[in-house]
Amino acid sequence: MTGDMLTNVRSSRVLGFLVFGAWLLAAPACGGGGDDTQGDGGDTADVTGDMAADLSDEASAESDAACTADPEPPGASTCPAACTGGCGVGNVCAIDCGHDAACDGQIIDCPPDYACVVTCTGVDACDTGVVNCPPDNACSLVCDGRDGCGDLALNCGDASCSADCGAHPESCTGMAMLCGGGACTATCEGTSTPALTGCESSCACTGCGTSPTAGEVAGWIADYHAAHPGREGDINELTPAEIAADPDAARLLALCGDDQRPVIPLLAWEYGGADHPWINPEVSALVYCVYTPVTPSTDHWAYDAVADHVTADVYVLYPDENPCRDQVGAAQVSGCIGDTTNFEILVDLASYHDGADAGLSLAEASTELMLILPDATKVNLWTD
Repeated sequence: MTGDMLTNVRSSRVLGFLVFGAWLLAAPACGGGGDDTQGDGGDTADVTGDMAADLSDEASAESDAACTADPEPPGASTCPAACTGGCGVGNVCAIDCGHDAACDGQIIDCPPDYACVVTCTGVDACDTGVVNCPPDNACSLVCDGRDGCGDLALNCGDASCSADCGAHPESCTGMAMLCGGGACTATCEGTSTPALTGCESSCACTGCGTSPTAGEVAGWIADYHAAHPGREGDINELTPAEIAADPDAARLLALCGDDQRPVIPLLAWEYGGADHPWINPEVSALVYCVYTPVTPSTDHWAYDAVADHVTADVYVLYPDENPCRDQVGAAQVSGCIGDTTNFEILVDLASYHDGADAGLSLAEASTELMLILPDATKVNLWTD
């Protein structure tokens, strides 16, 4: 480690993360629970209006069992030039962006043969940047200062990946953390929290636990709609590469938690025949969350191969802001759907990519949507 790094803002935290990065090489990559929203079965489900419910003890144990120790980075004969903070014990590469605008808007590529610690402390230190973690080694990001990691995309690899957001209230505003196969963890000292997406691929996924308010999300949606008019705004049509390059889209896609996709009426489109956007989005809820194909089936999404039939749960993300919150049962959605053809958008998400991502073929499957009400009971919403 160089002397410059020790003189940076919050140098003690950076040093701690370098030690932590070395410890990761010998310690299991799993730890903590995720934010799975799977229920207990029957006619109730452990889902509320929050972005995601706490992980059950059983699911947490399954996630921990799936995590493995990070591999030992092989390193190289000389410390790579990208490691501006030097190379530490255990072949840990330190990338120093520890002052104002140090790496503002830059793409930071961690060397592949090292564990990686990137420090973004200072005003606009790594604002609107991209951090690409090594594909197979541990990766940590340290953020503080106004927009230290603002609107940054952290692309994790398949080893453990963590982000530490400091006490400044805007240290991680708009940041998106795209999880890989390893344990994916965000910690936050202040109110600024990154959005986690890709948790379905991670062995353990733990966010900061602070959900954005409906007002904040409404602002994100309006801004995205203005920047991406028409079909360009349909975030559910973006490829993984497009999502990785678009932290604003990743933040919106992370709203609903694991094994779910958000349907945002202002952005959503219906395809097939006469393509059209969601009709009358102004009368609908801000965000609907739809469970998507998984194997094996869960209490929230199930496939009957004999009947070629999908049953998928749906809920309103912010029920207190739902314009139909005072209606009863399925009318809490159907009463504000805007147009019945909009149900097809929910149905399409329930068989997302025709189930190909889960190894299924759902192109001809019938679909039943079940609405999870705010009291966690379920009612039939729509049958297609």
